Amino acid sequence: MPSNASPRTKPADVRRREILAAAEAVVREKGVGGFSVSDVTQRAAIAKGSFYLHFESKDAVVAALRERFVEDILSEVATRVDTCAPDDWDGQLDAWVRHGLALCLSPRNLALNEILFHGGGAPGLREDLTSHGRGVAHLRDLIARGATAGAWSASDPKLVAVFLYSALHGVLDHAAVSGEDDPERLASALIRLCRRVLKRD
Repeated sequence: MPSNASPRTKPADVRRREILAAAEAVVREKGVGGFSVSDVTQRAAIAKGSFYLHFESKDAVVAALRERFVEDILSEVATRVDTCAPDDWDGQLDAWVRHGLALCLSPRNLALNEILFHGGGAPGLREDLTSHGRGVAHLRDLIARGATAGAWSASDPKLVAVFLYSALHGVLDHAAVSGEDDPERLASALIRLCRRVLKRD
């Protein structure tokens, strides 16, 4: 073990966070397909055995980075949505789209999203949607509650959530390629799309 290795007695959740932080730093430098487990253990100053106590492979740590990326953004989005009145369904949806897009378009997150989900060795569409499963579920629940309250029309909230979530990511892909840097304009366009999709008959 390296002489500057961290103590073995650290709690498992702390050690796991440290490994993920080291892995993110390495992935930012070398991309998803260009790093090794050794790169991560050297950055985290741990032995390979410690790495394998928490992750079974390089692919597993990349999957965990994708999940953490989505979870961190979703947590902030949920906090913003919760500031809206319980019966302000349009306000909650607007906050979900506007804040989620702004977070994803921040330079730090946009770059990491590009590396994790579109870089070398990144997942295909099926794996991408799996990684974003909680985001789709959160949006589905919001849509279902609004539809039950009579604010929107959505006979299949899950399908609508997948459609709108995929639209959000399509906009992000466009922004990454085109250099679009106006989150407000993009958010307003997406919100209009969402309202059309959910408009009551």
